[in-house]
Amino acid sequence: MKKRLLVLLVLVSTSLVLAGAPSPAQSAVPGIKQTVAFKRLKNYVNFLQSKRTVPVNATRRQTYRTTLTNRRNTANTKVLALYSRTLLKISREDDKQQRRNIKRIRQNQKTQVQGLYQDLNDRISEIKADQNDAVQRVYDKYAPQINFKANKRDRLKRQLSHTTNPVKRTQLTRQINKLQTQINGLISDRTTDVNQVVSRFGGRVTSVTNLYQQKIKNVKANAKQQIQQERTAWRQTFRTQIQAAKTRRDAQKDMVVAQAQRGFGYIQQMPPVDE
Repeated sequence: MKKRLLVLLVLVSTSLVLAGAPSPAQSAVPGIKQTVAFKRLKNYVNFLQSKRTVPVNATRRQTYRTTLTNRRNTANTKVLALYSRTLLKISREDDKQQRRNIKRIRQNQKTQVQGLYQDLNDRISEIKADQNDAVQRVYDKYAPQINFKANKRDRLKRQLSHTTNPVKRTQLTRQINKLQTQINGLISDRTTDVNQVVSRFGGRVTSVTNLYQQKIKNVKANAKQQIQQERTAWRQTFRTQIQAAKTRRDAQKDMVVAQAQRGFGYIQQMPPVDE
């Protein structure tokens, strides 16, 4: 659309200068009948009509033709200037409306994407909460055994600290080590179970994330397609508007030609001066 506007600006710049309008694309473009140039042409044709029975010499007749030709050319130039203003007005208005529509599409996309990200974050938070609950259940499952053995180990350690008999100390130490090995085994099993829980819920997070990433991708692809359709539709609209402007321009040129032909007809009807 910007390229199109640039081309139109180059094409119509000369005609716009001739049109003499300070802001042609913003104001309504009048018809040729409302312009001073056409009114001067029409008034001159009416003047020629009033003189059609008045004898004239060759010089006066040529003066009438020259004046009529000049006013016809001025009116034709005005037709082209109005056409140029119409092209620029169409281009700017179309470009403005297209930008507004595309901005709306992109804003809708942004809103949808933000909503999907929020939904994704909520889903992940729910999964994390479920994961924490599952991990806590694992800890609760092993806690009685670990606590029981740890308490027994601690009692034996206290007993060992007060025992001086070497044989008894050896027996206590063996029992303490055995309990510690059992505790370590339980902790290892608990860690394995926790890792399995984390892995399982991590898979759920990955699955949900992939799902929402695809949804976001689809939203962006849909917005891109809508923008392309919008641009295609506006190109068609632009072509239709340009064709309508050309039809109006040709009709206005025909009005100028018709007026000029009337005038030349009146000049032709003027009788010559008797010599």
